[in-house]
Amino acid sequence: MSFIPLTHCADRYVIYALMFEHVRIGLFSGDLANVIDDFQQLHPTVFLAVPIFLNRVYEKATASTIHASGMVGVMARYAYNSKLQIFKSGGGTKHAFWDKILFSNVAQIFGGRVRTIFSGAALLSPDVQDFFRIALSCDLIQGYGQTETFGCGTLQFTADTTTGHAGVPMPGIEMRLRSIPDMNLSATSPICPKGELMIRGKCLFSGYLKLPENSKNLMDDEGWMATDDIAQFNEDGTIKLIDRMKNCFKTARRFWVASESLEVVYATHPLVHNIFVHGSSSERDLIAIVSPEREQFLEWAQKHLNMESDPSNKQLSYEDVCSDKAVCNALVNELRNFAIKNNIETEAYIAAVHCDPTPFEHSSGGLLTSTLKLRRHIAIKFYKSILEQLFAEVDNKEAPAIPK
Repeated sequence: MSFIPLTHCADRYVIYALMFEHVRIGLFSGDLANVIDDFQQLHPTVFLAVPIFLNRVYEKATASTIHASGMVGVMARYAYNSKLQIFKSGGGTKHAFWDKILFSNVAQIFGGRVRTIFSGAALLSPDVQDFFRIALSCDLIQGYGQTETFGCGTLQFTADTTTGHAGVPMPGIEMRLRSIPDMNLSATSPICPKGELMIRGKCLFSGYLKLPENSKNLMDDEGWMATDDIAQFNEDGTIKLIDRMKNCFKTARRFWVASESLEVVYATHPLVHNIFVHGSSSERDLIAIVSPEREQFLEWAQKHLNMESDPSNKQLSYEDVCSDKAVCNALVNELRNFAIKNNIETEAYIAAVHCDPTPFEHSSGGLLTSTLKLRRHIAIKFYKSILEQLFAEVDNKEAPAIPK
């Protein structure tokens, strides 16, 4: 099934490849709000998705399984960990008992027949990738490419049980790294070198239409194309994409922040629907705009608003809860604990948040692209006054102690 805009080269690539194999292709109804209904009507076996879409489904699916409370949650976590251990040891993803008892409802979200999911366009959290592999008993394959390469670049093998990378270069494609001295990234490091990813091969475009200077700046004399992506070559030959160079910045602590990589991790928190992490070379700390998961957020916020002792708080609207400073401060602590759990560096902890009740995809600011990626420069302008206020709040209070 195809539901990614056809401006996304990878989806066109998959459609063309499947057409040559005489595979039936279903096109979604055109409204992303109804895409789950389309899945349940078409029962696809293969589809291409972007990480933010998979994150949304992950939040809903885990709320009733591995993140559920009570006996259901206990059983789901046991079943998930049991299947995950078998999968990582090479035993496959299918389990006759657990698939039928606990994970069948998750499989039905996508129609119940999915065998393979391809993910591209942005980084995918390891937790999300493993969850769908286990819950759907399917392959979830990450890849990397650009419009300038017609979507070609790297791809994971179906037998690969690891996460956190985009696979290996496709046949006929060469890749190397270029050092970035300003960021202390060395392409010649003997262990897991890092730098700007360069690509060469017959899949490259010939240039931008009527923009010869742009084309010249992108390609060197030896045919290598600069991608503007920071990557790491792993010891096993796989390639880990870290972030876009334009998304990286240095804080006043002289710490380089890869903002999208951080957002990928924080976005898997059950309370987070959207997140925009921001910082500046003149500021020591990071701040964030968070659009919460409404139902989970309201339930969680009750204990921070003293709703039992103060009945008037039960009348607060969702918007009022989002604007409550006690709730925002509690969310900062929640994200800090989540960062510790996920081994995020202390310099990358969130120091202050603003909770926006409007999801980014419904915002009047046009914050997301057609593939649901954050338009960072637009988000900075849209939230300019709020970001300035958050920085002022952080500057006017003592920096919170870093948990041990």
